[in-house]
Amino acid sequence: MVVTGPIDGRITASQARLGAFVQSETELFRVADMRLIQVEAAVGAADVARIEVGDRAVIEGADGQAIEGRVRAVTPTLNAETRAATVVIEVQSAALTPGQAVRARISPTHAAASPGAIVVPEEAIQSVGGHEVGFLRTAKGFEARPVTVGQRSAGRVEVVAGLSPGQSVAVKNAFLLKAEVGKSAGGED
Repeated sequence: MVVTGPIDGRITASQARLGAFVQSETELFRVADMRLIQVEAAVGAADVARIEVGDRAVIEGADGQAIEGRVRAVTPTLNAETRAATVVIEVQSAALTPGQAVRARISPTHAAASPGAIVVPEEAIQSVGGHEVGFLRTAKGFEARPVTVGQRSAGRVEVVAGLSPGQSVAVKNAFLLKAEVGKSAGGED
């Protein structure tokens, strides 16, 4: 017996067993069109309100390859266990496979940073003595500079005051600089 499918693609699941009796409605194979993959991203309650259908997304696989996508849907409710909503991202790439773990960065169209704001990786901002600081590179090393932060999303933070465009701040190991400040201040956080 010949079994044909309605689309071209790759078999991603097989329920067929040699010699088994099957009904006409029995699923034998699951076939995926590898050019049309959707990514389901779990997004926290604080961020999901800013995401809209059509927003740009970048998907990164384990190999670090960046693939462009667009938000196709946003669930209107949060998962009771994870307190996250599901954002469905449409991707047209044969580089992804169903079930693959990926990272999604979504760029909300209507939630851009404030004018004049600087966006840095979240680990660049540390709490010292109850105040947010960034460690500014100087000729003598690094200096803790008080900053005012705005929105946080996807591992990035908006700095609305305290830094100027073009200034260099410590990102990796900024927590070590925080620890040094703590030592010199008598162990305060």
